[in-house]
Amino acid sequence: MLKLLLAAALKIKPLLVKLLPRGVLRRVKLLFVNKASMELVHANPKPFCGVAYNDGVNLIGPLTSIMGLGQSSRILAKALEQTGVPLALINHQPLSVQKFTDATFADKLTDRPGYNINIIHINPHELPFAYLQLGKEVFDSRYNIMFWLWESEEFPVEWMPALNLANEVWTPAEFSARALRKVTDNPVTVIPYHIEVPIEDKFNRAHFKLPKDKFLLLCSYDSSSLKYRKNPDGAINAYKKAFPLERSDCALAVKIGGAPKEEIADLRKSLSAYANVYFITDYLSKIEMNSLVNCCDAYISLHRAEGFGLVLAEAMYLGKPVIATNWSANTEFMNNENSCLVNYELKPLARAIKPFKAGAMWAEADVNQAAGYIRLLYENSERGAEIGRKAAESIRQELNLENSTMVIKERLGEIW
Repeated sequence: MLKLLLAAALKIKPLLVKLLPRGVLRRVKLLFVNKASMELVHANPKPFCGVAYNDGVNLIGPLTSIMGLGQSSRILAKALEQTGVPLALINHQPLSVQKFTDATFADKLTDRPGYNINIIHINPHELPFAYLQLGKEVFDSRYNIMFWLWESEEFPVEWMPALNLANEVWTPAEFSARALRKVTDNPVTVIPYHIEVPIEDKFNRAHFKLPKDKFLLLCSYDSSSLKYRKNPDGAINAYKKAFPLERSDCALAVKIGGAPKEEIADLRKSLSAYANVYFITDYLSKIEMNSLVNCCDAYISLHRAEGFGLVLAEAMYLGKPVIATNWSANTEFMNNENSCLVNYELKPLARAIKPFKAGAMWAEADVNQAAGYIRLLYENSERGAEIGRKAAESIRQELNLENSTMVIKERLGEIW
């Protein structure tokens, strides 16, 4: 019955999104989550049998989603293609309000998982839905690899049933791997992302209605990634401390995705005394977003935690100096030579902010130090260019397609 209800909800999802407030949709989804999670508690897939299916990989994830998880799935898909192993790409659409309009792999998608290894790029809290949608037989007799990212040092207890389906977990950062190794004896393998950032010249400052003759600092976040974790307020406060009196030759751009109007209004209010501030709230394709990053002179993220920090790595790839909190997964590709790393104080969350529990340790970045970095990059373009050069060099050396493909191919060979 639950599977039938879920299938019906997915069919009429566009109508539900139009008719019902987001809060109502979230409550309905939570009911599904709670009931579907009970299915995972008792999940017991048949053990891996290498000869039950042909050697190859079924990648199951939101391959058409415009959100970060979709981008991550496509990064993994490209690396898997480069290994040369037989590959089935299976698009998964969770019960959510995100857009599924990316057509990168549209002509390669299938609904037939014909191979003996599953790589399932679905977050633990969405996995109960996937288990119902896909059916137990998709997991039976296969080697099931979960591809997860996590932004805290502690893995949520309520997500533990998702591990019942996992023979192994992959993650792109050691930071996430450490948290996962605390809760499972199964292998946890770090599979590095590869960073490629295509841009188009037509998406320039004029396209985004940004000034062409000013030093431009960019920060961005999407509401689905949790505003409190991304901490755009920290970046805004650092900008205001750097320039207590606005200068005519500098500007701040704030890219916001999916935030409620009230949230955007609050951010605008905090910068009401500044004329050279530009809010970009329209949906941007991936190549537009890349090009927006390329338009800026520097990028800032005073996040409280990152499971990887994809936009940071992309900005560095483009040769942009990045100001960022010196905490969590981004520190695995950032250092004091290729970035402007900001000191922090670890503090426990005073209250739960789902899915993060009260007491989880997050970083509070030093806003004054961040302001100093902004002034440095504004006043010393040569220093900024040198940091950007080192950033691009390190990302292209460490996070490239060849390295990622090699690690994946070796690990799949060991499994087979």
